[in-house]
Amino acid sequence: MMAASSLRGAVPATRAALDWLDNAAPGYCAATDVGGDCRTDNKGSFRIDGTEAHFSWLEAAERCMVRCLNCERCNHMTVAIIREGLWSVDCSWYYACARPLHAPNGRNMHGFYHGPVPQRLRSAAALLPPPFAWPSTPALPRSNAAVALQLSGHFRSCSYPSVVAHLAACRARFARCDLFVHSWATMAPATVHWSGRFDRGANVSSAQCLAQLKAELRPAAVAVDEQGPPPPRGAAAPDGQAWTEGGAYHWGPARYWGYLMALRGMRKAGILRQRRERSEGMRYVAAMRLRPDDKANGGFEGMAASDYAPLWDCLRAKTTSAAWTDSAAASGYDGAASASGPPPEQREIVGCAPVARLSVGSTGNDNCFFGPPRALDAFLRPFERNASAVYAEAKRRGASLSRHESAFLPVAAAMAGVRLATHAYVPGSARVPTPRLTSCHRDDLRLLLLPEVEGLQPTAPHE
Repeated sequence: MMAASSLRGAVPATRAALDWLDNAAPGYCAATDVGGDCRTDNKGSFRIDGTEAHFSWLEAAERCMVRCLNCERCNHMTVAIIREGLWSVDCSWYYACARPLHAPNGRNMHGFYHGPVPQRLRSAAALLPPPFAWPSTPALPRSNAAVALQLSGHFRSCSYPSVVAHLAACRARFARCDLFVHSWATMAPATVHWSGRFDRGANVSSAQCLAQLKAELRPAAVAVDEQGPPPPRGAAAPDGQAWTEGGAYHWGPARYWGYLMALRGMRKAGILRQRRERSEGMRYVAAMRLRPDDKANGGFEGMAASDYAPLWDCLRAKTTSAAWTDSAAASGYDGAASASGPPPEQREIVGCAPVARLSVGSTGNDNCFFGPPRALDAFLRPFERNASAVYAEAKRRGASLSRHESAFLPVAAAMAGVRLATHAYVPGSARVPTPRLTSCHRDDLRLLLLPEVEGLQPTAPHE
């Protein structure tokens, strides 16, 4: 059982936000402008910085609720998580809401939700609760199972604190955590980055860095390959036609080829794990893909130190599912989707980013993800067997191919019969604690997987 958080009893903000979220409905009351006089106006809006709310419905609602309870004429509020160049949270307030509207067309957002503000809380002090701190004690007893950490990619710099942190978090929760490393002979790729720059490390050997990693982390197996030159600039696309989105993020044959090499590295790290399984006659309960250059929380940054414990508690909770555990021993699963195939838990891939989904561009891409080992193998197999078919299907769907993670990963998952875990909790949904079929998003962890952390009991929406 987890130790109780300091948020227990931190009302009204957290409890009021939960009550509001449980009963929220899609839509918004009316358009608003930032500002508004809380003593005389009928509506207004508080702008909340996206980094403050972390793209989490609960945290966004908490911050909006505090502002609303301190606004005399706020009887109804609307919350939306919006991306307009940068993430932000819209918090609009209303004296009355007669006819809610749907979200306006053409806006890039997760959605608007609206609902009345609990008036019984008006007499309480509207104080924002302290920042949520995940309990230091692991949520579940240490497992006797084994987990594989599959590291792949260029080192770029010989610094990998996130790998060290993942290993420490894993070993606190599992009896065995083995590291499998696939990298390339140079420190950086020779292909162009999406920003247009070329990395100076393309001509620097990775041998010294690999020797350092072997001495410090003692991986179970290591493999290094030469990447070779990319195709010429004028090469045709995989479907034999011209490249679309010319100039977008420097998209073209070199960037596409570089992405295929990254996927090949992921696949080869998995092959190292498979060899160890065969040689020792054992199975890993889960496998996690990692990068060696400390990028895990989206495309631009590493995970915060406070993110490792919740992530690994989430992974540990998922491995308590009998279906997930059975999949670790299912050697025959080839990734084919069928009505009589493995249950959903055996085909699930989960992103590590605490505030995003897998395959959503820069905020939750393929930098770090995990699942049952057979599911990871199946997920990567379409790229090895027929990458051109993945490309053609993504193009047919109208995906933005220059954002290759967003374009190709969902297609490969569909071909493999693999499910990409998504944000399970949305406003107005029931909060049922279960480690099955959820992401490891902060909202899912707090509201679905481990609600007792805050003394927040699961509820069903009111009629």
